Amino acid sequence: MLLSVHGLIERYQFVYFVLPWCCCSEQHHRRWHLGRTIYDVLASGAVGDGRTNDTQAFFTAWNLACATANGVVHAPAAYTFLVYPATFEGSKCQPGLQFLVDGTIVAPDEVSAWGGVSSPTWLVFEHVTNFSISGTGTFNGQGKNWWKCKKAKTCKQAPTAVEIHHGTDVTVENVTFLNSQQIHLNLNSVVRGQAKCLTIVAPPTSPNTDGIHVSACTNTTIQNCNIATGDDCISIVSGSDNIEVENVYCGPGCHGISIGSLGENGATANVSQVQVKNCVMEGTTNGLRIKTWQGGKGLAYNFVYQNISMINVTNPIIIDQYYCPSSQSGPCSNSTDAVQIELVKYTNITGTSFSSTAVSFQCSQSVACTSIHLQDISLQQTSGGPATSSCTNARGVAVGIENPLSCLIINNTQCATTLSWLKSTLNNLIGNKQPLLDKNKNNTKLRIYLCIAYTSCLLFATYWVSVLIFKWCIYRRNSVRVSVYRKNTAATHGNWPLILK
Repeated sequence: MLLSVHGLIERYQFVYFVLPWCCCSEQHHRRWHLGRTIYDVLASGAVGDGRTNDTQAFFTAWNLACATANGVVHAPAAYTFLVYPATFEGSKCQPGLQFLVDGTIVAPDEVSAWGGVSSPTWLVFEHVTNFSISGTGTFNGQGKNWWKCKKAKTCKQAPTAVEIHHGTDVTVENVTFLNSQQIHLNLNSVVRGQAKCLTIVAPPTSPNTDGIHVSACTNTTIQNCNIATGDDCISIVSGSDNIEVENVYCGPGCHGISIGSLGENGATANVSQVQVKNCVMEGTTNGLRIKTWQGGKGLAYNFVYQNISMINVTNPIIIDQYYCPSSQSGPCSNSTDAVQIELVKYTNITGTSFSSTAVSFQCSQSVACTSIHLQDISLQQTSGGPATSSCTNARGVAVGIENPLSCLIINNTQCATTLSWLKSTLNNLIGNKQPLLDKNKNNTKLRIYLCIAYTSCLLFATYWVSVLIFKWCIYRRNSVRVSVYRKNTAATHGNWPLILK
């Protein structure tokens, strides 16, 4: 079991995290680079005193390792390396390149030191294949002055700390990210990426310091990470498909795990097949959030949230299709266009909500959220009172435990399909100028159609009345079932990451 960074940063004190997963072990880290050719940045001219500019030494070591199969760029322990904004190009590198960080790499702390640099990122690794960043060391963005700059509105955007840009078969593991200027780790246009066993820490008041940002990635997994920052724990945006998040501890202070924002300035945005499971949210502003802008286009489709524990989370489950800048006064304007949200499943979501509204689905008035599925939701207020749910144009079903009671509009798919078919049939008859019920003509077939349609709708309505009665009976027994259920849930969470205060 590996104890992560102590996390005591100037003027801020953070919790200690314990990562119990075997992949985060020292033994695994050491086995990873056995048999490789290692290029130490000290041998390439680095000083490692935290004050001398060591950027060129890293470029030299990179070029040597790049030309060698399974080459390793090594920043050794017990040294602090000051590295200015740099882009490490990997398109011509041999396969198996590794960036091994056992020491500490720090960014220049003064905003003025970045003058004239066009890249919005501190360290970029681009066009890399079969590439990894690993080690027991730390990337420290020293973002304090950038946060002051943003809060004072003297600068609009701060740099991302580390970005993988256009990569295939990429792994980032074991390292620690501290105090990024803005986003800590950006996975951009990555195919088959992995981010695992990472510790990411920044003050809860640091603006826009997302933990892991996923953009236009496919077949990418995030596992066994502890993230406590000032913005989204994990954010997944347009172009991403088949993303899996598992065993992640978010908080305190984060904005939760977010899909979006999507559709800003009328853009078309698509995200599909996202799974989030076996995660813990503690003291976060949001838990599981989907956020889109009014006026956008595209599709957010097929999301699964399973086995999530909420601890004093302000908005545990939230879909917000009226997302707009915090600087905007008043409600967001409504639009006829919106990103379509469809097929979202929440299963076994338990814990406490700081606010009274634990489940909020605020969907566009013009484009409804459809096929939302709630199963075994057990959330109550941190104060001990019952939580509530709030819905606007959200359609779906709820089964199993319902705390709070669902406010979803039941999808009348079967009846709607029947009526649509009937409407089409009648339109065809009218289009052919055929009288609907002419006394002088045989209307037996049409009468049969009308009878079948009426009977189908009647049977469907009867079925759902029975379902509602059955759910009410279950609700009456919920207090006992919830108590038993929580005990079972607590037993299954024994292998989750712990937080020691």
